[in-house]
Amino acid sequence: MQITSGISWSRKHQEVITDSHTLNAIKNEVSQKCHENKKKGFASFDIREKTYFIRVDHDGKYIVKRDWSQENLLKRAFIKPFSGRFSDKLADMLNKPLGGTPFKKELAEAVDKKNQARHGEASVTLAKKWGVDDLSSVAAIHRALGKEVPLDQVFLHRNCDAQFLDLKHKTTSNNPRAIATIVDSHRLEFKEDRFYEHSFGKKILSSNIEASLLPHGGVNFIVSDKKKIHNGYGDSKAKSIICSLHDVIALGGRVYYDSGAIVSNAVIVEMPQNISLPFKMVR
Repeated sequence: MQITSGISWSRKHQEVITDSHTLNAIKNEVSQKCHENKKKGFASFDIREKTYFIRVDHDGKYIVKRDWSQENLLKRAFIKPFSGRFSDKLADMLNKPLGGTPFKKELAEAVDKKNQARHGEASVTLAKKWGVDDLSSVAAIHRALGKEVPLDQVFLHRNCDAQFLDLKHKTTSNNPRAIATIVDSHRLEFKEDRFYEHSFGKKILSSNIEASLLPHGGVNFIVSDKKKIHNGYGDSKAKSIICSLHDVIALGGRVYYDSGAIVSNAVIVEMPQNISLPFKMVR
């Protein structure tokens, strides 16, 4: 049996990830086995800790089948009927002309196009410049600012009552009663199921929701590329603070665009549970 590394499976995109060198090695092994035994005509490969038989049919097409003979009865009964996606995708790749196609690059380009359609080309480009994977947060910031700004020059301003601040440690936390109508683009990226309590029962997060419905609440901010701005929110007794977007990203926070605000550069930041965001006092 040929042990083959260099092949992985993207569950999210339902794609085989490999390269031309690995594909050509498989083709050479199959060709050799066919030459040695024309009646048997297949080669077995250990791929992703599973055994696969690969052969060429009369039309010159590669056929990939998983070997279920060594699997237990439960797997054969419950998994086999729904499997085959990996085998079909690998066969498609082997049957592509010019097996030297860099498939990792192809997949990356396909993912880029999908992300651009969802978040916009400018947001995807900005996320790459920042080195940030959270495209939804980058898209929210880009929408609020309306331009490209270096990550370390994006500031979050907030006027609020002292009761919402930890003045001793200079940190602020999620407010479970935050008021805002947010665009929840993160729902498409969540690996976990996210639900909110509604008077009609539990419902999955929709595109536009109230910030108070987020599992941990959030914090209202005004986004700017300036350290000092005129912030009309709050009264004369309100504390004025400034936070860094860099800190939000580093601590695993998420940013949502506030579509219901009277200004166009308002956002909600949702920090992970029990994680506080550091701030500097402006006044």
